[in-house]
Amino acid sequence: MFIKYIFYRYQNDLAGKYESSLLKANALNMKNDIFISFTVLAGIISSIYFKAHIIDTILAMLISIWILKTAY
Repeated sequence: MFIKYIFYRYQNDLAGKYESSLLKANALNMKNDIFISFTVLAGIISSIYFKAHIIDTILAMLISIWILKTAY
């Protein structure tokens, strides 16, 4: 996730430098991937270590909402 964040920052900087909507869209897609990956990891950790399976379900719903929000 850290490397993906570095790529996100790099593409976001290039998008600003060249005023490229394509690079900006790809940078935002990378940012969404980072958020979703972090949320999935948090859900797995909460399920395995804390036996809090409801948190995994709540996080899955939040990811669904986030995907729908970014799609429109």
